[in-house]
Amino acid sequence: MTLTATNIERRNDNGLVAKLIGSINAYILGRRVAKRTTEELNALRDRDLADLGISRLDIARLAAEARKAAVAKHLAA
Repeated sequence: MTLTATNIERRNDNGLVAKLIGSINAYILGRRVAKRTTEELNALRDRDLADLGISRLDIARLAAEARKAAVAKHLAA
């Protein structure tokens, strides 16, 4: 018997495979959001960042917060 997505779903009553795939997708999405946030903020001049009330030292924290929010939103959907 070959395993298909339908067969896997039938064999996996608690949806563990679906949860695992959802978690992996959320992780990948979070990484992309953090990378994009970091790239966009790093592209700004210091003066532009200061106008937004952001220091260069804040960029990593802001990217982590954006990642966390994106993952939470994805998992809640």
